[in-house]
Amino acid sequence: LVQIGGGGEEVDVQLQERGYLFLARTKQEQNNMMNNHGVQQKAGCQNDIQLLTSQQLQNEFPWLNVNDVLLGSLGRSGEGWFDPWPYLRGLKQKCLELGVTYLHGKPVGATRDEVTGSISSVDLQLLGNHKKTLSTNNIQRRNVQFVVNAAGAHSGTLMNLLASSSSGTLLHSLPVVPRKRCIFFFHCSSSDGAIVPYDAPLTICPTTNVYFRSDGPPGSAHFLCGVSPTPEHDIDSYNEDDLNRVDYHLFDDIIWPALYHLVPAFGTIKVKSSWAGYYEYNVVDQNGIIDFHPDMGNVLMVCGFTGHGLQHSPAAGRAAAELLEFGQGQFQTLDLSILGFDRLIEKDGRNGTNIFEQGIV
Repeated sequence: LVQIGGGGEEVDVQLQERGYLFLARTKQEQNNMMNNHGVQQKAGCQNDIQLLTSQQLQNEFPWLNVNDVLLGSLGRSGEGWFDPWPYLRGLKQKCLELGVTYLHGKPVGATRDEVTGSISSVDLQLLGNHKKTLSTNNIQRRNVQFVVNAAGAHSGTLMNLLASSSSGTLLHSLPVVPRKRCIFFFHCSSSDGAIVPYDAPLTICPTTNVYFRSDGPPGSAHFLCGVSPTPEHDIDSYNEDDLNRVDYHLFDDIIWPALYHLVPAFGTIKVKSSWAGYYEYNVVDQNGIIDFHPDMGNVLMVCGFTGHGLQHSPAAGRAAAELLEFGQGQFQTLDLSILGFDRLIEKDGRNGTNIFEQGIV
C-alpha cells in the first residue's frame, strides 16, 4: 500500500480481508440490497460480492439467528479492515522522504484577497519548545499558493476561519461538522459451540445498522461494535470535552439487544473498554468533497467523508494532487467529479445532485 525507504519496503497495515456482511430483514431492505448488488455487478464486482439466502447464511454462519433474515450480501474479496496507525506512519514517513515539512500547531488567521477571494497567507500558532501546548509567542505567517482543507471534523470551522480573514463572508458554507461516535470493545464468555469465529466478516445487523467484528488474536473472543445515533440525537459536537464521555445508553438500549437477537452467543458479553471520536459529517449527503471552493478559488477541499475518510484517503490524496497539478476538474486517474462542490449548492430553488447511498455503515 505504501513503500518507504530506498529499498521500497512495504508498510504492513495488517489488512484483514474478511469482508462485510449486510443483512436484510424487511422487504424494503431486501429490495435495496438487490438494487445495490446490481450496481456492484455493473461496476465489475461479479466475483467479489455474493447474495446469500437465509438458508445459505445459516449453513455458512451457524452462529447467526436468521429466522427473520430475508437476504444477505457478503464481500468475498477486496474488502475488510486494517490498522490505521501503521498506514498513517507510513504515509508520514514517505512524505518526509519526499521533502514535506510538518508544522505542529493550528491555524489562527489568514490573509484573503479582497477581489479574488483567494488566500494569500495563513497564520499558524505553533507548539512551544516542549511540544505539548500552543505558544502565543510562536505564530508564523506562511505565504501560500494553495490551501488544502483536509481538517476532518474541523473542516467547516477552518473554512470559516479562512473566510473571516477579510470583510467578506462565504456565500456557500462548507457543510462539514463534527459528530460524535462511540466504539465499544467487549468480550464474549459463552462456551456455546456457535460462538462467532475469529475470521468472521464485519457484520451489520439489519434495521438497526449495529455492527461488530472480531478484534485481537485468534481465540481471544474479543470484539468491537458500534452504531450511529438516531437522527434526533445525532447533533453537532464542537465541545471536545464531549469525547471524554462515552454514550453507554447506545450500548444498553440499541447495540446489545440487536447483537443478542442476531447472535444468541452474545447473550453473555462484557464491555471491557470504550471510546469516543469524531466523524467529519457532511450534513447534506454524507459523502466526500474533493473540489476547489467557489468563493476561495485556491482552497481545495478534501473532507466530509463521514466515517470513510481513512479507506478513501489513498484515492482522495491522489485526486487532490491531480487537481493541484492540472487544475479544477482535471482528474487524471479516476474521474471523481461526482464529488464536486456544485452538488451541494441550491440553484433556482432546487437542491444540487446529492449522492445518497443505501446499505452503508
